[in-house]
Amino acid sequence: AALGSTTAYFGQVLDEFIPTFLPGFVPEPREGAPSMSRVLQALEGAGLGNKDKPLTVYLVFENSTKDKARKFYEYLREALKPAGIRLELMVNPSPEEMAAIKVPYLIYFEYRLPLPDPEFLIKPLFQSDSELNRKYFHYSNKIIDELLENQRSTLRFDRRVGIFKQIENILQEEVPAIPLFYYRQRLAYQPYIKNLKAGPLGIFSLNLRTVWVAK
Repeated sequence: AALGSTTAYFGQVLDEFIPTFLPGFVPEPREGAPSMSRVLQALEGAGLGNKDKPLTVYLVFENSTKDKARKFYEYLREALKPAGIRLELMVNPSPEEMAAIKVPYLIYFEYRLPLPDPEFLIKPLFQSDSELNRKYFHYSNKIIDELLENQRSTLRFDRRVGIFKQIENILQEEVPAIPLFYYRQRLAYQPYIKNLKAGPLGIFSLNLRTVWVAK
């Protein structure tokens, strides 16, 4: 998470697909978290790689600066070595370069929520016919599609949260993706600004109706 931190933003470790800053989403303890040794055992069992002959995997960055990509790449390259994975970097590849990749690859992907609601995260990324899903993930699950439709027909907050927790559990089991971190915004303001409260999306969703300036 420190790799993604800046003066304005703090990278908070994310173990769930649905961020815990959204209302109602408290992290649930999970057992059997993956480890590098378990990944190595799985690759060796499938005949895909080991420490002496690691599996080559590309780390692809789209729409990113070379400095940012290099920083993440160098960290992840060392972190994945014990799993029998040799990471190679590809920054801003053309469609032709992507099509020519003949080995497994990871794509570093950033997404910003337009509204502080899990629907605006899950639907664009994981609904079967969404544009982003078709481009990046190629993931299809009829149960998730049905759950997304079901949550739209209820106004009960607790029921919607329950539906999205079901979706979270399915994604944890099925999706070949790794949640890394989400940004928490650092907000600095003068002490004479009173009652300023940041919403779930930080400065992008500030409610200024109750703010006042002390003279």
